[in-house]
Amino acid sequence: MQQHGQQSQGKGRGARLGDQAPDIAVTMKSMRVSYGPKLPMHGDYAALRDHHRIGQWVADRIAEDPRFRGRVLDVGCGGGTQNPHIRPLYDLPARIDGVDPSPGVHEHPFLASRWQAPFEEADLPADAYDALLAFNVVEHVDRPDRFMAQAYRVLKPGGRFYAVTPTGTHPFAWTVRLLQALRLKERLVASREGWNDYPAWYRLNSRGAIARHGDAAGFERAQLTYHPTLQWHQYFPRPLRFAPAAFDYALGLRLRPLHARLLFYLEKPGPWPGPSGADPTPS
Repeated sequence: MQQHGQQSQGKGRGARLGDQAPDIAVTMKSMRVSYGPKLPMHGDYAALRDHHRIGQWVADRIAEDPRFRGRVLDVGCGGGTQNPHIRPLYDLPARIDGVDPSPGVHEHPFLASRWQAPFEEADLPADAYDALLAFNVVEHVDRPDRFMAQAYRVLKPGGRFYAVTPTGTHPFAWTVRLLQALRLKERLVASREGWNDYPAWYRLNSRGAIARHGDAAGFERAQLTYHPTLQWHQYFPRPLRFAPAAFDYALGLRLRPLHARLLFYLEKPGPWPGPSGADPTPS
């Protein structure tokens, strides 16, 4: 509920998200889906309670991709991220643009160009971006078909769309769905600083949904990196915080679909031409 400011790749096993992916793959029509590397602290229960360490690992995986040295679009950028791990990614691109439906996008300090509109409806340039980044955004996507079609349209050939999001099959997502169905989320948001009241649909937060909508949009391959995190107990009343801890220890750290967080990318077909330089005139 927190707000961000708001395929198999050949053979062999890769140690990094941008390298060759593990050869565990599922073919969905023409798109291939593979799994990325595990967290280096995967088996360390104490280390997994350090969300700063996990956040840094996720940001490092994204930063390794040379596409982030070109022209990047922050999808759902808000007025500027306060996340200490995502913020350094803004220093990498030759140019970074942003799109968000809130007026805060006009206050964002790092954008060359900005659009105040839902991503699906924004008049963005086609075939323009080396990479897109959506941090804590895709769980709020109501129409994943339109969202993925727009992502495909604005990426260059060989460009990648990166998303960091809660896992749709984790109990946290089902808890949010239940709170919304009971109309209790609004009350909790009013009493908790840092929470947002955006509806969360979780329609692009599982392997099946990503593969289905990515393939329909025309993407060539995807890589999914699930990772556990042990901070979701904060959303429970204190007397019930033992429940998420017990779940994580019994299942959440052991079964991939029950890991709390998901980092994935989708890659557009075609040879990537290399990073764009900073355009002298914003579009």
